[in-house]
Amino acid sequence: EGPLPVLAVVDTAALEAAGPDLRRWLLPAADGSGPPVILISSGELLDVEDMVRRGITDFVLAPVSMDELTYRAALIRAESLAVRRRREVNALLRGKTRVISAAVRATNDPHVMADAVVSGLGDAFGADHVLLTTFADERVPALENCWSRPGTSAQIPVPNPEQAGQVARLLWGNGKMLAARDHLDPDCDTHPILYPAPREAGLRTSVIVPLGHGDRPFGIIWLAGEYEERVWTPTELSLIQHVSGNLAHGLVQGHLITAQRTVLARQRELDREKTDFVATINHELRTPL
Repeated sequence: EGPLPVLAVVDTAALEAAGPDLRRWLLPAADGSGPPVILISSGELLDVEDMVRRGITDFVLAPVSMDELTYRAALIRAESLAVRRRREVNALLRGKTRVISAAVRATNDPHVMADAVVSGLGDAFGADHVLLTTFADERVPALENCWSRPGTSAQIPVPNPEQAGQVARLLWGNGKMLAARDHLDPDCDTHPILYPAPREAGLRTSVIVPLGHGDRPFGIIWLAGEYEERVWTPTELSLIQHVSGNLAHGLVQGHLITAQRTVLARQRELDREKTDFVATINHELRTPL
């Protein structure tokens, strides 16, 4: 009973003599919910696959000095705390991206969708600037939405439609994104859209994701920071890509719905005009008779 330890150091010889309740308390669960464990083996080699399956963090052969054991325990604890912090940050990011996607699904207005995405991505991922731009495509309206954090001075250089289309097609075809750790490093990424224009505009780091639906793209989303270099993690890139996918689907569907509503409104207007015309003609014909 009681809370789990932060870290357990277990001697295999003592473990054999321990009761089942104590073994369950000390050894990590199959789902990894238990504490990190260092096993001290009395000389026999342990089954590595079984250790991995059970989540054993480390093991040492006896005898072991207290200094070595203390060092290993401190290292494992620091690694466990780092993993926990990453999980908490990733969970927070997932929650924020779900809010952005919900805002996209709540409307059919493409401008409202775009505003929700650029401001939401900027806040969720700590970016200083976010740009969303589309190029000529019959599936979506023309958009150019920008967001900047208050107090910033730089801005994302808006690419011309030809350049944006070229980059989007390249990324869309490869299923990739462009991420520049530091624009001050010319060897970081020399793609024309990322060098040298962003550096000259005062940016330090960028990530560009294509925006599209089906077999071809129709725009890009560009996140940038202006103060320091940044390594964009796989989780961040995956979530940004997920939001862009939801936005692309919403834009296409919203554009179709808007077009249908426009057609229906025009049809109703024509019906009213026809009714008014027929009524007028009937009146004009009856009057002289």
